[in-house]
Amino acid sequence: MVLVHRDTPISEVEDPYDPSELSPFLSRALDSSVWELASQTAHFHAPTATLARVFAEPFSKPQYALEDFLDHSYATVSEALRTYAER
Repeated sequence: MVLVHRDTPISEVEDPYDPSELSPFLSRALDSSVWELASQTAHFHAPTATLARVFAEPFSKPQYALEDFLDHSYATVSEALRTYAER
């Protein structure tokens, strides 16, 4: 949750994550954030934007139906984007 909801925003310039560090424990990944998610909420592909907006709200439900997300993969989103762009 700290990667999605932070009290203090982290910009890309000051991101503490070290992608060259092989050890996940030393990479400072948990000190970072998934700031790219915010840009995806305005994505031209409506399903992508909708899925990204799920993370804009605090997770207040005790449980989520993960099967709602099982149909999404890199391949299906990529294919949907390609189909959408061809229109």
